Amino acid sequence: MDNEFCQICGCHEPIEHDARFSRAMGTACSSFPAPASMDRLAARSRQTGVSTWLLLFLLLGLIFSLAAWWAKPVRQANPQAANPRTSPLEALSPDGRFRAVANEDGSIVLRETANGKLWGGVLRGREGAVQYLSFSQDGRSLVSADASKTISLWDVADDKLWGKELRGHTDRVDHVSFSPDGHTLVSASYNNDKNIRLWDVASGQPRGKLHVDSTRSRYRHMPFSPDGHSFDPAPNIKQVSFSPDGRLLASANGDRSIRFWDVASGEQRGDALREHTGDVNHVSFSPDGRLLASASADGTIRLWDVASGQPWGELRGHTGGVNHVSFSPDGRLLASTSDDNTVRLWNVASGQPRGDALRGHEKLVRHVSFSPDSRLLASASDDNTVRLWNVASGQPQGDALRGHGRLVHHVSFSPDGRLLASASMDKTIRLWDVASRQARELLGHENYINHLAFSPDGRLLASASADKTVHLWDVASGQPRGELRGHMGAIGHVSFSPDGHLLASASDDNKIRLWSMAGDVRIDQRNFTREEWRELMGEQPYQKIFEDLPEP
Repeated sequence: MDNEFCQICGCHEPIEHDARFSRAMGTACSSFPAPASMDRLAARSRQTGVSTWLLLFLLLGLIFSLAAWWAKPVRQANPQAANPRTSPLEALSPDGRFRAVANEDGSIVLRETANGKLWGGVLRGREGAVQYLSFSQDGRSLVSADASKTISLWDVADDKLWGKELRGHTDRVDHVSFSPDGHTLVSASYNNDKNIRLWDVASGQPRGKLHVDSTRSRYRHMPFSPDGHSFDPAPNIKQVSFSPDGRLLASANGDRSIRFWDVASGEQRGDALREHTGDVNHVSFSPDGRLLASASADGTIRLWDVASGQPWGELRGHTGGVNHVSFSPDGRLLASTSDDNTVRLWNVASGQPRGDALRGHEKLVRHVSFSPDSRLLASASDDNTVRLWNVASGQPQGDALRGHGRLVHHVSFSPDGRLLASASMDKTIRLWDVASRQARELLGHENYINHLAFSPDGRLLASASADKTVHLWDVASGQPRGELRGHMGAIGHVSFSPDGHLLASASDDNKIRLWSMAGDVRIDQRNFTREEWRELMGEQPYQKIFEDLPEP
């Protein structure tokens, strides 16, 4: 309750809750108690010398407010009010040329990705906010799901509905998408409906239904397989990590799994690793690439053999969910952070904790980073501070670094260890000089910042934000170098490949994107040149990533 404040006087005193009073008057502090606590108000008035007439006036006002509230009919909750959108819902066409944007009034517009200009007219369906948007594979059709539980099909070229509206779900539709051939739709509703439905696009008739339990709500998307013959829930991808040789990506997922991806082909390698009983929050490769550590909301850390995918060990000691794990550069230690407000160090060889937990933060610890020489450890916390720790002694290295106005999501040392970057919910990045403890502030994101990554040469800093963008910064000057757009959801993680040629980003849109860092900063909405292809892919035959776009 520490984030709540009194809706009457605006103070930050401890909140006292009474269900009826809260619904009538809003959340109130101890200065404005609930009706069941009027005796305390009388006592307080006597202590402060407030007159009896003033007390009666306050009582009458409260009684009239409650009476007016009880007289009102109960209104059904608006599902959009429970989860208000803070930014427009968007979908990107398969060729990257157009962006469909759903506005709060339920209308949909198409904009050119390159310049943001409107393309065509405004699409208007039923009343109610749009819940989901998706293009067909050929980009000619758009499907939308709105708050009225209706699925609508749109002809992109003619700006009009085509086919019949699809109805059948009994609650809001959380996801809808086309099969690769465009003949079938899959839609999913997870709240009270708990059904996945298949539809024939041409006739609008249902083709099948699958009931899912409530645990399926952790899945955000229901993509078809490439051949269109099956579909499978895609996990909420929380974070990705490159292997030291740059050939593999590991992803931490909200379906309690860990998955390996082949960087060259983009395909998943092997089966998902499933041992955790809670969401996997973070994964980290050991410096030699042989082990992978995973941190989970189930309060455990697991070590995996990368080659075989088999469990290698389990580390227990935290009393809350584990948020982050990081190997020391020499690979001997593993650091972890937890909801229990602590940082722990582990001996990798034995799997045993090294010393007591590191205590000092007043709230949960989100992230931890070793200095390149393994002597220092930096931690980021919800108490708005960054702390430095001496790894050998386990003691704090000076006072906490203060300056952020809200919780700190991430910390990262520069490759030379002289700088420490921190990212916060206050929408700022701070670059700290480790020796002097002085900071520079980088501004540019429009929403909170989740993650940071230095390029291997230390010249660039990449930042991932809830504003759906990745920003690139020149470390020496602190000036922006570029902005990468393409994700449809908040971006939770960025990671440079070991050679610095690629940048990976993971988003709430359940996409992992790879960006080319060769030469000038470029986004992935164009094909590689043949020179770039040879640099990145070696002797593999040249391929166009986007068939509809020309070779540069």
